[in-house]
Amino acid sequence: MKKIVIIILCSLLLILLLCCDDPRPTKKSIKTMKKIYSQEESYSTTVKGTIVEFLDISLWPNIYEQRGDCTIQRVIITFTYENDSNGVLSREPGVYTDQFVIFSKNCIELEVDDVIEFIFATTYLFRQDIPIVQIKKDGELLLSIEEGKTSLFEWLENAKTV
Repeated sequence: MKKIVIIILCSLLLILLLCCDDPRPTKKSIKTMKKIYSQEESYSTTVKGTIVEFLDISLWPNIYEQRGDCTIQRVIITFTYENDSNGVLSREPGVYTDQFVIFSKNCIELEVDDVIEFIFATTYLFRQDIPIVQIKKDGELLLSIEEGKTSLFEWLENAKTV
């Protein structure tokens, strides 16, 4: 009986610890991200990819809460990575699928199966999302790198922290 009680208590403690995992960034991590993202070498060269899926930002309300004019889109993109001229992305050439986040002043009209060219930060934002700072579709610039970086920094400035 004593073993059962101990097992139940340990299970409850584990569940409690897992439920209390706050996904919000800390003030220190925001400061670190600002420092990293302010360096030119923190961004990839242009890559081409296909949008696979859009993710619901409401699943991460503490992180991706809509703020002001900045729109937020989370997408899964399959892309071909050939070479990173900046040498900061620790990946071999190949085909990858990753989760990305787009911050912009205007809603960017994208659909599943759209083929886009984009530039992204080579450091994860939170957990598994990678910020995209420039997007082109069919040769048309939908998000300039200046606007993408400005929106990213605006979001970082206003991010809720723990």
